Amino acid sequence: MTTPSRRFVVGGALAAIAAILVGCRFPAENAAAEADPPPARVAPHPIWIANHTGGQSLTSDLAAANALELLAVLPVHDAAEDTPLDPTAFGPLWSDDVTVAGGHNGCDTRNDILRRDLRDLVTEPGSNGCEVLSGVLHDPYTGADIPALRSSAPTPETATVSVDHVVALADAWRKGAQALSPRNAATSPTTPATS
Repeated sequence: MTTPSRRFVVGGALAAIAAILVGCRFPAENAAAEADPPPARVAPHPIWIANHTGGQSLTSDLAAANALELLAVLPVHDAAEDTPLDPTAFGPLWSDDVTVAGGHNGCDTRNDILRRDLRDLVTEPGSNGCEVLSGVLHDPYTGADIPALRSSAPTPETATVSVDHVVALADAWRKGAQALSPRNAATSPTTPATS
């Protein structure tokens, strides 16, 4: 029969031996963890967060969980399933005739987006403040200020700062936009939430 103090000593000795063995068993993993520091995380700029998330931090646990939940239901198609894009189905490029924020305000959606995202705006005289000629984009990814200048023949291709869609039109088309009504097809790519 063992006494409680002897059981304590034996148990403590076994625990110490186990700790030593476990510590010695994984030296390569510990060395690798010390040799390769984790990659640095770059946080989005606060202005971008405010404009695109209603102020919610993108690095919050809730935002990460929501992103993972959305990612899990994102359709993935093989290249063989591609449906050729019909760009005319989306209606006139950057139309103001849409049922989204900024629609029917007299400014096309491209200029609505530029007025939202640029600072130090200069607009075309006589355009009611609609046609953006220049401004400064504060890049949320690099922190750099990028001058935005519109050429004498303004088109999205000749601008120094492009307005892009969160989901490319061709990708939206392949994933079901071809089934949208003409009104919804014209509205979906031009909403400020997706540009």
